[in-house]
Amino acid sequence: MGMEMVIPQEQAEHMHSSLLHLLKTLHDTPLKMQPSLPEKMWTDLTSLTENLSRSTTRDWVQLEVAKLLVHYFAGADLGNFAHSIGEDYSHELSIFPSWAITKARRWWLSKENPKRRYKPLPGDLSERAEKEMAFVRIAQKNLNGRQASCANDTPSERLEPSAESKARVQAMVEKAGFGLRRVDKITG
Repeated sequence: MGMEMVIPQEQAEHMHSSLLHLLKTLHDTPLKMQPSLPEKMWTDLTSLTENLSRSTTRDWVQLEVAKLLVHYFAGADLGNFAHSIGEDYSHELSIFPSWAITKARRWWLSKENPKRRYKPLPGDLSERAEKEMAFVRIAQKNLNGRQASCANDTPSERLEPSAESKARVQAMVEKAGFGLRRVDKITG
């Protein structure tokens, strides 16, 4: 994933929105026409994907988890256990970028989460951070596919994705908790 990095949340939100816009453009462009897209688009897609994929620091994870858990342990004296709890969360979450962890934390505390009244375990936040990374993973697959496709064939030999393939991608996006309506709203 590259070196560790903490991207300010506002900047990460802007980068994520830009990534969604580029993915929408890519999705709306017929496969055989994609090689004719401007090289700058591919460069931007690569840069955004790399930056949004960088893991964060363990210290940052522990601070972010403390912000979350204070809602559940207000007034409790955790003593020496606080460090141990932070380590457990760091072990699970430090593979994710800071922006994805922050979004997972905010989601956990939001009215959208039916389990918000319960203290999240490290795996709960990891699972949500993975969902937040869905569009980054889709971009990575597009970039990997472009590299393989450019190396192996010419644009005229490429086929359009099958209806089955499009349905699998749509199911993956919906499983991650995102609908096309939400994408259009963000990028539109």
